[in-house]
Amino acid sequence: MEPLDSVADDVRQLMAVPIEEFTTQRDALVRRLRSEGHRAAAAELAGLRRPSPALWAVNQLPRRDPELLERLLVTGEALRRAQGRMLAGQPDVELTEPAEAHLAAVTDGVELGRRALREIDRPATAAMVDRMRETLVAASLAETTRTPLAEGRLVAEVPAASIGFGVAPPPEPASSAAPSDTGDGNGARGVRGADRAWRIGDAQAAMTEAEGRRDGAVDRLHEIQARRQELERDNADAQRALGEARRALADADAVHRRAAGEEAAARDRAALVEQRAGQARAEEEAAQRAIDQARAAMERARRVLRSAERDPNS
Repeated sequence: MEPLDSVADDVRQLMAVPIEEFTTQRDALVRRLRSEGHRAAAAELAGLRRPSPALWAVNQLPRRDPELLERLLVTGEALRRAQGRMLAGQPDVELTEPAEAHLAAVTDGVELGRRALREIDRPATAAMVDRMRETLVAASLAETTRTPLAEGRLVAEVPAASIGFGVAPPPEPASSAAPSDTGDGNGARGVRGADRAWRIGDAQAAMTEAEGRRDGAVDRLHEIQARRQELERDNADAQRALGEARRALADADAVHRRAAGEEAAARDRAALVEQRAGQARAEEEAAQRAIDQARAAMERARRVLRSAERDPNS
């Protein structure tokens, strides 16, 4: 039984919550289940770990795009059946078309996961993209994980090693049963078919890995381009600030020169005013002396006049 199947609905709900809220909501759910007497279910949920960003993104597929999920599962089943028929020794089994259709669905699923991660401010790294791709491929092909994938309740990333190309093929009508080794060449064709299935499986894995590396390189290129554009904007801002600073410095220098000239002119005016003030003080003193001399002369004249008036014979 797939782990946590007994609490599938609870796991489905938990996988829908934001990553940072997972632990809090899981612990609250565990406490509720214990209080209701569901100790076994509570124990199962208590061991559920917070999903990685890649796993969280994969679990968003049935919630965000059910049609894409259906396409992924249908193409995965078609690829499984084709691989099973080839491993059973059936000649002329075509794997290219189902493999390409499945890979296209996986690629679209990865892109959906990347968009979901961007929406929660967790841009997907190249490693996250690789893990999403590997989980989507493996979970859509392995029988034990197809249902959890379809319900958005995968509890762990699914490694590619979990895909078994040697599993028994799905049941087919009797008319298409695998030929037995009767010495007429069917056995040899079965061996060649199995070898071809493995080679195609390896090629598909290599294609998936190469596509992951390509996407990682594209992501890195986009990051570098975004950083370069950011640096170019910063450089343009710095150049504008430098130009403004130079203009401000030139303006300040001009103001300083004007202020220095005005200060010199003011000093000259002050010196001239001081000179004229000194001259005015000297003239004022000369005028005061003349007034004093005139007063003394008037006083002498008054004394002579009084003396003449007292002595008529003088």
